[in-house]
Amino acid sequence: MSKKALLHDFTTSLLAWWGTGKRSMPWKETKDPYKIWISEIILQQTRVSQGTDYYLRFIDRFPDIATLAGATEDEVLAMWKGLGYYTRARNIHATAKIVMESYQGIFPSTYKDIIQLRGIGPYTAAAISSFAYDLVHPVVDGNVIRVISRYFGIEEPVDDRRIRKHIDELAEELIHRERPADYNQAIMDLGAMVCAPRSPDCQNCCMSDTCVAYNKKWIDRIPLKAKKITKRHRFFHYLVIENSAYILLKKRQQKDIWQGLYDFPCVEKESETILSLEEIHSLLTEIGLVKNRVKRAEISKTHRQTLTHQYINGIFYSIPVNIDKLELKDGYFFAIKENLSNFAIPKLIDWYLGDKSITLF
Repeated sequence: MSKKALLHDFTTSLLAWWGTGKRSMPWKETKDPYKIWISEIILQQTRVSQGTDYYLRFIDRFPDIATLAGATEDEVLAMWKGLGYYTRARNIHATAKIVMESYQGIFPSTYKDIIQLRGIGPYTAAAISSFAYDLVHPVVDGNVIRVISRYFGIEEPVDDRRIRKHIDELAEELIHRERPADYNQAIMDLGAMVCAPRSPDCQNCCMSDTCVAYNKKWIDRIPLKAKKITKRHRFFHYLVIENSAYILLKKRQQKDIWQGLYDFPCVEKESETILSLEEIHSLLTEIGLVKNRVKRAEISKTHRQTLTHQYINGIFYSIPVNIDKLELKDGYFFAIKENLSNFAIPKLIDWYLGDKSITLF
């Protein structure tokens, strides 16, 4: 089969399948670029099954760009709590303000303008352009890369710049000129529902007759990636300074993970070896709790959160204190425990607060 015929067969078969196999999701039922944008940002690092509830809550709280732009960063981060990758939330907040100031509150309608917005790359710009405005821009995410590389039998590493450029060129040739939004959604759905990373449903795939990887039995080895991410371990020793009603928090200001979120006073060490009483007292002094001497602390099990390039291991030391007449250093404050949901805190701390498996020393 010629390349032209192969391309035509792919697009025709895909759209025919999608007519009966499409997924139903709330952001698919709208042409509102704001809602499409929010859904795409949420789904960048989040599965659809988890992201749907977050999307609905976020849109309920911030139904339009003006409401989002008028919110505080803390309010936006609090609604994002649990999704991780908080830079996404800060970027959409900043972009909402830009749209209000530079576009009179109207989301831009060209790919060129959309891709200039903060936190929006080629994939997201293509998705908004096609889904909201029916512009001919192919989306190329992990699902699309997998479908195209298997269908055309691309054995080279898809994270190689030259190969990725080739895939982008194929995507440009494949997209349906009259139905770009349908085509983009269809190929994403095929990758998510049929051409899965593991155990793809090739027997029921509309592409199996002409899919090179399927017919040559290459499915398990395509797509290939050359680069492997080496993750490092970090060990955060948290002091949970509290009484029955209040708990001590601080806002993370350093340029590191979780910037802008709230957590507990922390010592980062090379291992999970527990802090000595001397180390605990030193941190208490740094905070301003010089009159609180600790004879023992309750220590949690190690909680681990996996990030893209690192593992964060959290060990929590529960330390009861008398909070009367304290002079805390700048940046530290006592929050009412019942109001903790108002603060954006890392998922690691959420897990600890929901568990609190305790041993003593």
